[in-house]
Amino acid sequence: MSVGRVLIASVVLSAQLELARRAVVALSRDPALALGLLSLAAWGSRTLPGTALLQAIAAPLGAVLAPIRARFSPSTEPDASRPASAMDRRLMFDMYDIQSSKRALLNLRPPTETWMNFGLWPSASALPPSYGLREACEALATLLAHTVELNSQDTLLDVGCGCGDQDVLFAKTFQPKSILGVEIAPSQVAQAQCHIQRHGLESNVQVVQGSAVDLAASCRAARQFSVVLSLDSAYHYALRRDFVHEAFRVLQPTGRLGLVDICVTDSWQETLCSPAFSARLSQIMFRLGCKAAAIPLANMVSQTEYASQLSAAGFEDVHIRDISDQVFEGFARHIETTAEQLASVTRPLDWIGFRLAARLMRFLGNKRVVKFIVVKSVKPATRSGLTGP
Repeated sequence: MSVGRVLIASVVLSAQLELARRAVVALSRDPALALGLLSLAAWGSRTLPGTALLQAIAAPLGAVLAPIRARFSPSTEPDASRPASAMDRRLMFDMYDIQSSKRALLNLRPPTETWMNFGLWPSASALPPSYGLREACEALATLLAHTVELNSQDTLLDVGCGCGDQDVLFAKTFQPKSILGVEIAPSQVAQAQCHIQRHGLESNVQVVQGSAVDLAASCRAARQFSVVLSLDSAYHYALRRDFVHEAFRVLQPTGRLGLVDICVTDSWQETLCSPAFSARLSQIMFRLGCKAAAIPLANMVSQTEYASQLSAAGFEDVHIRDISDQVFEGFARHIETTAEQLASVTRPLDWIGFRLAARLMRFLGNKRVVKFIVVKSVKPATRSGLTGP
């Protein structure tokens, strides 16, 4: 016998002995598990590359397993007189228990939409029973569209369009002439294209992969648009002020820019550096929070600075509206409720990131450190779109 075969046989024997040991441990508390482990040990001897040593191992092991298998294997003829064992009752209980995760899994439906923004939420007392993430996200997208007065005469550039759910909403509700979505993540671009095709909108809605800070390249032509939107994504751009300049470049004269975004309050530093917080620790935590959320620190500017950046890019009629009270608390509440509802079919680990985000946004919102804003600005009629900022 070659050295290789001896090594294989040794490994197999070690594995079989370990399986047998585990089976003995499980015998008293879970006979079904013990039987499975012992059967697996015997199966290994029969199916792995045959050698005389393996066959020699298989024969005595099979003899040892035979009485144990006979004891715990179901008989070929059911004995109606035998009362149900504790194991039988437990298996039946597990199968039909209304709290069983198996029952919950069978009733889950695959999602047809993949919305992901903070959403617009009514107060807890006014929240309809059927109001969930989809409804909240649709409400936020609709608010942004109304803010820029999106209509059937517009050509829309939607930057950071995600999986295309908002573009389907824009196309069906506001019916602009055309929509071009730009998304940096290839997986979301593919999902968006499938989503748009499923709704039969591919004739006037397109989604391409591209960067928010290089829109001329992303659009693949010297196109100009009457509306540029960024729904709950501009704070991720590197950097937002570069996106603002790019938006100005691709907008037609009198074109409108609309954003749903985050900024810090004018007093955020004083809040974080209050006696309740260490100034140094607060700065570290703020930086870590931005890093974890993939938000460049340079994007966390005050509302005043935000308006100044828009004006510096050439925009006029800048309007900024604070909607924090309709966002942070409702989003946090939704995460907590959903985590509890899906506890039987998800792992606690799946919700760690969401729960941390919910607590962070609730804290920052309640302490008035950050604001959730809706922004509208207009490109004046006297400047051309592709001549630079």
